[in-house]
Amino acid sequence: MRFALRNNLLLALCLLVVSSFASAEVITFNSLPGNGTPIPNGFAGLDWNNFYDMDMNVLLPPAAMIQLANSVPSATTFAYNNGGAPAAFSATSMFTFDSAWLALDGSTPMTVEVMGLLGGNVVDHVTLVLSSPVPVQETFNWSGVDAVRFVPQLSATSSGKLQFALSEIVINSPAVPEPASMLLLGSGVGLVITRLRKNKSSK
Repeated sequence: MRFALRNNLLLALCLLVVSSFASAEVITFNSLPGNGTPIPNGFAGLDWNNFYDMDMNVLLPPAAMIQLANSVPSATTFAYNNGGAPAAFSATSMFTFDSAWLALDGSTPMTVEVMGLLGGNVVDHVTLVLSSPVPVQETFNWSGVDAVRFVPQLSATSSGKLQFALSEIVINSPAVPEPASMLLLGSGVGLVITRLRKNKSSK
């Protein structure tokens, strides 16, 4: 009976630790001004390189905005790669890059090379074809990366690189447990220690 109780308590603590230190997050840019300013490092717990914010009323044509409202109703502001140059976001620890919404910032079709990196080395890679300003959700499911880099490719019908829009990024990453979770974890550890001491003293 005591053995079963101890095992159940330890199992509960393990589940608590796992749930406390992993979290899924949907990153939107709605809280940013949307006036073409750089996305600051630390936003959503990430570092940002050459991603700027823009209100969708400026970024997208009216027809695309109507379809956007149906597909991503929560998005009012997008990130975009300034000047058509490569852009990236990164973290100090590994995370899983689940998905994101991407679209053209314009009307000329383009391709974007998306790379998942770990320690500067490419561990995942895909080339996306963007053919419409209407956002499309792309699924990646890349685990064990600490950065994601977007590299626009030269278009056959354009003299230079093009900009793209990015929104609704979904990542899973280690997270600092909330105070309530830490209190519950501490209480559970204390309970296990108390039970084990009682069992030892009763022998």
